[in-house]
Amino acid sequence: MDNILEKQKVLIVDDEPANIRILIETLDGEYKLIGATSGEEAIECATSADPPDLILLDIIMSNMDGYEVCKRLKADKRTRDIPVIFITVMGEEINETKGFELGAVDYITKPINPVTVNARVQTHLELKRHRDRLERTLHERTRKLSTSTKRLREVSHERMLVEEERKRLITAIEQAAEVFIITEPDGTILYANPVFEKQTGYSREESLGKNMRILKSREHEEGREEDETDLYRKIWETVRHGNTWRGMFTNKQKDGSLYKAETAISPIFDNAGRVVNLVCVLRDVTREVELEAQLRRAQKLEAIGTLAGGIAHDFNNIICAIMGYSELAMINIPPDSQVFRYLERIDEAGKRAADLVRQILAFGRKGEKERQAMRMQPVVREVLKLLRGTLPSTIEFRQHIDATCRSVLASPTKIHQVIMNLCTNSYHAMRDYGGAEKLQEKPLLEISLTEADIDPDQAARHLELASGQYVRLRVSDNGHGMNEATLSKIFDPYFTTKKVGEGTGLGLSTVYGIVHEYGGIIDVHSKPGQGTRFDIFFPVYLAEDIPSDSRDVLKSPHATKDKQCILVVDDEEPIVRMIEMKLEHSGYNVMAYTGSTQALKVFSDSPDTFDLVISDMTMPDLTGIQLAAEMFRIRPEVPIVLCTGFSEMITEEQAKAMGIREYLRKPFINGELEKTVYRVLNAESEKK
Repeated sequence: MDNILEKQKVLIVDDEPANIRILIETLDGEYKLIGATSGEEAIECATSADPPDLILLDIIMSNMDGYEVCKRLKADKRTRDIPVIFITVMGEEINETKGFELGAVDYITKPINPVTVNARVQTHLELKRHRDRLERTLHERTRKLSTSTKRLREVSHERMLVEEERKRLITAIEQAAEVFIITEPDGTILYANPVFEKQTGYSREESLGKNMRILKSREHEEGREEDETDLYRKIWETVRHGNTWRGMFTNKQKDGSLYKAETAISPIFDNAGRVVNLVCVLRDVTREVELEAQLRRAQKLEAIGTLAGGIAHDFNNIICAIMGYSELAMINIPPDSQVFRYLERIDEAGKRAADLVRQILAFGRKGEKERQAMRMQPVVREVLKLLRGTLPSTIEFRQHIDATCRSVLASPTKIHQVIMNLCTNSYHAMRDYGGAEKLQEKPLLEISLTEADIDPDQAARHLELASGQYVRLRVSDNGHGMNEATLSKIFDPYFTTKKVGEGTGLGLSTVYGIVHEYGGIIDVHSKPGQGTRFDIFFPVYLAEDIPSDSRDVLKSPHATKDKQCILVVDDEEPIVRMIEMKLEHSGYNVMAYTGSTQALKVFSDSPDTFDLVISDMTMPDLTGIQLAAEMFRIRPEVPIVLCTGFSEMITEEQAKAMGIREYLRKPFINGELEKTVYRVLNAESEKK
């Protein structure tokens, strides 16, 4: 009998030594751990006199990948019974079917989850321990049964031990967390353990004699190319050759609910080598699949948001130059001329482009985080009042607004935008569907505002939801609903199911960006023909003091007495010349530079010459903040206006905290530049 206290040996194979160290630190059991940094070294360790009990095998390796290593191990009689668990990075293009067909027993994805790794390693080592023990026991019992009749009593005792082992195995299956099913080769169910009832809704009594087809949902995993016939033929070919088939099914419960099941089907042979039974092991992985989908969606949207932030600065600079020179041209052209009207159209297009950039930044959570403690009830009522006057009277409104809901930290304007976008989306879903056609009832739009206390169990169902107190905004309709394919893309920028001219596809993307900017999450439920429900959770703002606007309120400006001198710094030549012309047209004396170090030298040579400094934020050599810091060191009271197309390096509040007078965003619209300069200079005059 084997020594249960003997340490089991685990071989970790990865061409990155750092990954081996991570797994060694992660495994907290009493194991003997060894590492191999190549496939050749792994095979050498596995075929040694002291082989491992389990192999953790990375798939992507140089020279020889994990699939080839596994193939060679399973082809060797000395190593084919060693369990192999593949290690792969989440999101890599892997072929799970290929891995399982080669003989692997499991997959583990990076980044490593310590709980998952330890649980799976412990499970497969325990299974191997039991299998080895059973093989040794059965071998020993067979040998003893062939002895002479004088050992009948000993043989009887050995049979009793085998029976006890069998009973332990049956007990383990009966109490297992996975579904175990034994069937005829044609799929007729002969046995099902208790978990089968809980997972499928069918009692064991009513399932016996039925075919496994009672669990079929007729929904294949997305992306599967073969049809149903090919799939089952492939399963049969796998088990007929003595291998275990592993894959994913979308199964149907007795009540019609669908769930994802990770499935393994293994053959049982008689003495003649014929398949007499099949053993099916099913594990409900619906929650894991949903969490993985949430993670992939979050990673995709984060990548898009990062891209948006990356291009916003340069794009805003381009728009700034276009609009600035258009305004300058319009100053010198009669308003009634055709060219003036052309320039007006250019100016309008520039404003639309600037607004589009703001929407994309809002989606990517890269915009300015303007927020205040606010109650959402007035905003919801305002939106409802507006909707009642704009949407058709055929739509029935229902509302439930809890007056006791506490404050959230957000911008009223953006919350208004969120509610309007959701309600407009619901209107479009009901407009063509016509609830009365399908549901024999009036199209219905429901809006509710309540508080929700999220416990840890509820929070665990969503990657970005923490337990705590939330204000929940719910917008639901009885429109046409969405299938899973559409539901997975609704927050993607420019994805839309509307007709041409009815929307850009940025509505729900903007909603997503705003909600996540304020620390909230969106939960969507929808099925074709059953309508859609959006639940948005905003964290309750628990601080006692409502933050006030810290910006200085300037007194009414008055006309300047002298021609003031302004130093302008921007690394974009078209922009710096445009600002120079605008300010000179307004009567100021301007000195403009495209190099921050050159501008600093001019300022340091004569710091009292300049009444105001206007600097871009993102520049080579010295950034706008670095330049301002140097100028403050030379002349602490110098007024500085900081301009930016987009920057995550500093916010408006941070800039003003260090002494910057105004924080101006590009492009400059409707004379913002001139108004800001006038306001700052006149404020300085009043101080004097």
